[in-house]
Amino acid sequence: MDNMNPKVAKYLMIFDVFSEDMIVRFQGEGISERRQLEQTGKSWFTLNPHLDAPAVLHNVWHAIQQPCGVWTEAIFVTNVQRRLRVEALSLPLRVKEGRPPRILNTSIGLDTMSFDERAMGWQGSIKIGWHDAGFGVPNTPALPVS
Repeated sequence: MDNMNPKVAKYLMIFDVFSEDMIVRFQGEGISERRQLEQTGKSWFTLNPHLDAPAVLHNVWHAIQQPCGVWTEAIFVTNVQRRLRVEALSLPLRVKEGRPPRILNTSIGLDTMSFDERAMGWQGSIKIGWHDAGFGVPNTPALPVS
């Protein structure tokens, strides 16, 4: 993270992963602009109550233990009620002993938002699956999260 390309960092989020929650540890400025919401230090599931938290955690824990990525194409709704697609990839991060597991998420909008438009919330996943990061993928399917 010390030498991260700013063009990439602006679309990153990092989560501390716990048994029943994920806390936003880092949120890039591109995510802040898209959502117009500062999420750092907050529960991902409180911010996104429509998500199926057990399914999200199932996928995240499998990604951490394998290790592998979780790829998603999802829909979010804007303040003008347009449905837009976003593609995301979540990857586990190596952490120092004694720290909670972490997962990094990078996302990019597949559809263009207008100048005064902002994301208001997730509508649901279109597609979800594992991404092989060189260590294989779990033998179980990734679960839909909404």
